[in-house]
Amino acid sequence: VSFTSGDGEEEMASRDEKEEVAVSLSKVAELTRSDGLTEEEVKERREQYGFNEVPRVEKNKYLDLLMRYLQPIPILMMIALVLSAAIQPSEWLSFALLLIELNLLVFSAWRSELNTNDAMAALAEGIAPQIDVKRGGQWERLPTRELVPGDIFLLKGGVVVPADALVRGEEHEEPVKVDESSLTGEALLATKHPGDTALSGSVVKQGELEAQVTAIGAETMFGKSMALLGGAGAREVPGRLQTLTARLQIIILLCGVVVGLVIFLVLLFAPLAGTSFGDTVRMVFVIIVAGAPVTLPVVVATILAVGAKELAREKAVVTRLSAIEELAGMDVLCSDKTGTLTLNQLQLDEPWLAKGVSSAEELYFVAVLAARREGAEAIDQALFGSAPQQIVERAENEMEVLKFVPFNPTDKKTLATVRKRGGGEGEEVWYASKGSPDVINKLCHASNPEKLSEVEARMVEFAARGLRTLGVARKSDEPGAHWTMVGLISLFDPPRHDTADVIQAANSLFVDVKMITGDQQAIAIETCSRLGLGTAIMGPEIWRGAGQIGEGELAKVVEDVNGFAGVYPEHKYAVVEQLQKNKHVVGMTGDGVNDAPALKKAEVGIAVAGATEAAKGAADIILSEPGLGTIVIAIKRARKTFLRLNFYVVYRIFASAYNYAFFLLLNVALRFRFPAWGIVLISLLKDIVILATSKDKVPVADKPQAWNMFRPTVVALVIAFISVLGSVLYAYAALPQYGNWWSAFGITPLTQQQVVMALFLQLVQSYCLTVLITRTKGFFLSLKRRPSLYLAAPAVGMPLAFTFFAVYLPATTLGSGPPAVGCGWGAAGVTWAYSILVLLVAESAKLASYYVLEFESNLRAKREMQRRQMQKEIAAEMLRDEGLKNIIDLHKNSENPGDSSWESERSELQGQVEELKGQVLRMEAEMSAVESLRSGMLQYIRGQLSADDFACLLTAPPPAKSHAD
Repeated sequence: VSFTSGDGEEEMASRDEKEEVAVSLSKVAELTRSDGLTEEEVKERREQYGFNEVPRVEKNKYLDLLMRYLQPIPILMMIALVLSAAIQPSEWLSFALLLIELNLLVFSAWRSELNTNDAMAALAEGIAPQIDVKRGGQWERLPTRELVPGDIFLLKGGVVVPADALVRGEEHEEPVKVDESSLTGEALLATKHPGDTALSGSVVKQGELEAQVTAIGAETMFGKSMALLGGAGAREVPGRLQTLTARLQIIILLCGVVVGLVIFLVLLFAPLAGTSFGDTVRMVFVIIVAGAPVTLPVVVATILAVGAKELAREKAVVTRLSAIEELAGMDVLCSDKTGTLTLNQLQLDEPWLAKGVSSAEELYFVAVLAARREGAEAIDQALFGSAPQQIVERAENEMEVLKFVPFNPTDKKTLATVRKRGGGEGEEVWYASKGSPDVINKLCHASNPEKLSEVEARMVEFAARGLRTLGVARKSDEPGAHWTMVGLISLFDPPRHDTADVIQAANSLFVDVKMITGDQQAIAIETCSRLGLGTAIMGPEIWRGAGQIGEGELAKVVEDVNGFAGVYPEHKYAVVEQLQKNKHVVGMTGDGVNDAPALKKAEVGIAVAGATEAAKGAADIILSEPGLGTIVIAIKRARKTFLRLNFYVVYRIFASAYNYAFFLLLNVALRFRFPAWGIVLISLLKDIVILATSKDKVPVADKPQAWNMFRPTVVALVIAFISVLGSVLYAYAALPQYGNWWSAFGITPLTQQQVVMALFLQLVQSYCLTVLITRTKGFFLSLKRRPSLYLAAPAVGMPLAFTFFAVYLPATTLGSGPPAVGCGWGAAGVTWAYSILVLLVAESAKLASYYVLEFESNLRAKREMQRRQMQKEIAAEMLRDEGLKNIIDLHKNSENPGDSSWESERSELQGQVEELKGQVLRMEAEMSAVESLRSGMLQYIRGQLSADDFACLLTAPPPAKSHAD
């Protein structure tokens, strides 16, 4: 290892650092051999130093279970427990049911968190960072966790340094450049020569060298900082949904307290018959607990964990749970081109055949002969991989290559001397060549300007479409023979077979896909045109030079165009930032270390298959399969997860509002006392149904989902209003002192004790069946929206089961509550019919509410997508128009403005150009004139044509009619 340093202060500054390295090395050994550690050495050091990880201070899970009993709602439940047992006569059934409910919910929340943590840990293990390590003379890819001091690993672009290490190498080797900003705060890249230290957590931006581990885990600089924090890594930042649901829990609980206080004050001054002060206090606490959202954190965590597992099955691993809700709300996806939209493999595209060449097979045959399979470059690989296999086999089996001159930058072509295999010395020898189309064209047509121009026109046409072009020629070995043009082969990185369909599917989900690529503008336009993505692609000129645009213009451009070409990493960041300022939820795909800032900036950073560790570290979702299809599937899964949460919140608000409003009216208006054990039992059954919603089957939302508490609250309150009204009317009609409607159905009037069980049955039906209508925005009986078995079983099964309980319950008095007795099958049948009727009325109210609430937003979303599409089409037309205008402006500035002859000629030229523009817009231009102007424009923009030559092109007389025809 060579230790190099500068002079003066730089040498002094690095001395301490190198002494620290020497101390670190002395702890482990001298410099490791060049072939790395052996397995025995690794095992020995693993036992001494452990794994390369910062030990986490894990909280005691059983202590965590106990602490959950000290949260607000469990405390309320324990108060109700105490009151049930302490106030005489004791409500032992209520006590037992409350105890079951309390332990069930606390244990469910605790177990759900454990399962979620285990699931996330398993997902994280599947995407654990890996590094190239040399052991026993062989390079192997290992998880960074398995590094030990003395290990040799490879520093290269995109690698996150996994441990403190000494950079190895010879003095003359190029250094690596490392980003240490996350550790030191220094924005400039640090240059690391052999002998310098690379700190754990820094990111290699450039270069490639070996490094030797000097410290791992808590002994690294980064690890020591983490140890001061108790080994805790980055905490999971709660998503917006989790924050809102936490607030919802507090709001519902406060509403329950207010309702309980109202009931308490009314009954304090006007107590119900046969009730004491203690009975009133106990009943108030039971009502508050019954409506409290005790299952809210359990269900939210479970739904998000289930969603994460579903995404993992689709090869999309989330690194934080809150990314699921953001993915569901994503409305703009900025996608890279190469490898994501395309195959990242050059393939043969549309060929051009020279006159006299009968088929493309002849063109490919000569081209394959002028290529070499051994050590093939990208173009030769494309030839052997894309050309018809029978052509490749014919060239290899029938022809013999006597001499092969490979491509070189000077000649810019390959040259093969070939003859028919087995023909002997008398067999005809000929030459095959392929290479730069300019070189091949001049080789064949140097003395024929007309042919030269014809091939150049084809070259320009291919270049305008972003196709790489290859010229192919052949020549006989006879004296005086000339090179003959066979044709032009175009090469292109084609779109994936499913990309066009995937983009269409994304657009149908109201996700606008924009291409952001560092490739040339012409290539981006051609790719977009094949994908149906739109051809309004901005080039690099908007970021620099005279064409640079300001922030205000960028705000409009990012909305109107289909993508950006020729961009650098900072441009990707700027596009994402501007889209966010325009109130979009942005997804960004990337794979390189330079993509990390944009991935981190986007709400949904997506590291595509094969991404660097730096990109994975900045991403929220990591894909294990290439292409855009996985992303669209992930969007659908995320939206289903979001809808589960949305429908659960609707039911949660309904259940609490229904509980508080009904028992307020029952006690205050109807002056009827319902037994506390009945309230607790109904609450327990309701919680079982709520827990089942976490695994319900839901459709895919057709547009991005932004969390809006107003809509679910309104829908829930409308359903609760209908249900409360229905239950209160039922109680009024059923009670003997009010309606006593049973004789209308031919049923013997029920006693008050029987009405208790009939009302109990009606409440169970309302709570359990209503979940079937809150779980969907459409008609709940539609087969397309049928619930999962997990939800259907408790939602329908429990009302059926407790119908027998309500019918056959023997006369009993439990605690201080009113006595109850079975109501009989007649009353149960009437109750079922009434509950279904109320359910259908509530369903109608729900459908009407969603229609009113979402009609405008649905219409606005459709109009917005139409507006965007229209703007992009207009932008594409404007880009073409501006191209003509800029050409004229450039030509104006290159001439002497004081020349009167030029002024008149310029006016004439402008008139001709304006006429051409009008003809282009009306699609009635003469095609030859338009193509000539278009070709000249492209050559002029690319610098292939001087201003004078372009002026000659513009002033040339229009072609004759017969020629145009």
